[in-house]
Amino acid sequence: MRLEPNWAGIEAVGQQAVAAFNEKMQPVLDELHGQYKGRPIDVVRQALVREWRKVAGEDLPDPMVTTIATQISEGKSVELRIGG
Repeated sequence: MRLEPNWAGIEAVGQQAVAAFNEKMQPVLDELHGQYKGRPIDVVRQALVREWRKVAGEDLPDPMVTTIATQISEGKSVELRIGG
């Protein structure tokens, strides 16, 4: 007997997990934006690392920290999306 994985089901579960995480993290990013827009990138980075770790339980990769912190520092909002 050969078992075939249900790829569509696996993908759907993955998308649900990402959507659930985004629901938790988006308000945090919105709050960081409100508090830290216009502030120095290093200050934003520290706050982002701290808050991401609280919600995710792990660190955000450094290149992403830099990208998001730069956007917030420049006053741009950050929107999490499924698939990028």
